[in-house]
Amino acid sequence: MFFEKLDSMLLYSKNNQEQVIIAGHHPLYTNGNHSKKMQPLRFMVNYVPPFQLFGLAGLYRLFSQDIDSRHYKQFRKKMFVLFDKYDHLIYVSGHDHNMQYFNIGNDKYIVSGSGSKLSGLQKKKRFESKWESDQSTGFIRLDFYSDGSMKINAVKPNESILIE
Repeated sequence: MFFEKLDSMLLYSKNNQEQVIIAGHHPLYTNGNHSKKMQPLRFMVNYVPPFQLFGLAGLYRLFSQDIDSRHYKQFRKKMFVLFDKYDHLIYVSGHDHNMQYFNIGNDKYIVSGSGSKLSGLQKKKRFESKWESDQSTGFIRLDFYSDGSMKINAVKPNESILIE
């Protein structure tokens, strides 16, 4: 139901030539802590029947926050199916406590989660980003202009960086 409703709204906005920003907590692309590949303990809790009892105790949440978890993969796949149909989307998220910007296909993906604390980026990048920072707190700001143009800026204490 959610994806059908979202699809309908995206079609409406495309027909009206509107820019759409979708805000979610979980990023669809990230090189932060939540981009880790499947870890053995997470695999056991998610897929091995005796260990799935930990999920009943609420411990599943500890292992379901990364993009390789089963439910997260399903969510990402459904979102990408929708996003492939449209070319006027910006997906903004947090979750990882750093700043990242991805321009993939016609869409833009922003992780702006370092407003209050920091977490590092993975040394081995899983996805190719256009810009990223884990060195200071801040946020990413989108500026829209009346001529239809847009600028993306990273705002850090005492500094603003033009990303695109």
